[in-house]
Amino acid sequence: MNEFFDMHVLEILNSYPGETFIQEHCRAILSGNVSVSWVFWQVDRPGIIRPVPVSGLRNCIGLTNPNRISKVRKAISQVLYGKGQEGYIRRQAKEIQQLKPDLIHFHFASLAAQHIKLIKSLGVPFTFSVRGSDVQVDPLVVSGFTDRLSEAATLARGIHTVSEGLKATVSTLAHVEPEKISVIRTAISSNWSSMARRQVANNFISIGRLHWRKGYNDLILAAAKLHKLGHQFTLTIVGEGNARQELEYMIRDLKLEDIVFLPGRKDHKEIAELMATADLYISTSIAEGFPNVVAEAMFSGVPVLAADGSNVSELFADGVDYLACSNSPESVCSGIVKYISLDEEQKKAMIDSAKHKATTYFSYDQHRASFEKLWFGSNKK
Repeated sequence: MNEFFDMHVLEILNSYPGETFIQEHCRAILSGNVSVSWVFWQVDRPGIIRPVPVSGLRNCIGLTNPNRISKVRKAISQVLYGKGQEGYIRRQAKEIQQLKPDLIHFHFASLAAQHIKLIKSLGVPFTFSVRGSDVQVDPLVVSGFTDRLSEAATLARGIHTVSEGLKATVSTLAHVEPEKISVIRTAISSNWSSMARRQVANNFISIGRLHWRKGYNDLILAAAKLHKLGHQFTLTIVGEGNARQELEYMIRDLKLEDIVFLPGRKDHKEIAELMATADLYISTSIAEGFPNVVAEAMFSGVPVLAADGSNVSELFADGVDYLACSNSPESVCSGIVKYISLDEEQKKAMIDSAKHKATTYFSYDQHRASFEKLWFGSNKK
């Protein structure tokens, strides 16, 4: 038996029950021989959490967060561990030490940067993930974030990014050698590949938070150009966020209410239903680590048109796949027109190519093996 297979990794997440892509990551890891515990930072009550989000977790607890606990619990904590930040760090350290982890993994760079003092007090080797906004947005809006990120990167035994583009960004931003950073693609459930396709011609879909980084204003402008060219189609943008009002005004002013829809947030089952009927998935992100939903579409057999600013160009090759220029409604519109003109054999070749890449880069086995390599190497003194 491999000497490292008894490793216990404690993963620190933000809010319960954890994002879908983190749950998929955990299922991939648990299909091997590493035991995993989860600790959540954004919970109102510390201690054991039920129900467990992923079957097989060794522990699942809420970590004491001074900004989330009641006044009574805050007073008790101060009596037992002392006042101020140092008191909470002592309490959090005790909660983590009781779980006896061999290694700690922060699922976001922002979490690692936020817990520098806790990391130092524990003395346990740690790694962290970089997924996109934690290095593309946080440095712009969070005071002192870059300095804390650099310190976390220096202390970490290893760093995980979801794309080569993010690896380069982290290396430059945090002043860390590229050899310390491992690119590991997101784990995508193979269940997507068994989805029954019922595609409706010229039914286009895009999924994600309504945020400027997703480039949805470019997508709506592309839809307006496509409509002017006389093409018949529908476009559904699934998600919620602070850009909703702006996008609603655009749809109204461009007179697209009958063909462009913003149905809001949908659950996993509803998204699968929408994906099943999609003729084309469109991603216009201008800044993103790698859009997980693009990988899901690839597995599902849904053709993808993606903007080159979302790191999909690392896997897509124009001429075989469909790439558009970021910040260019004209390029997106041209890509859609090009796709519409394909015959069924050409569309099938596009789908088969995407499925092959999805299986190669986003499988559970590939994800698990890559993380084991990161963690096993990181745990060596």
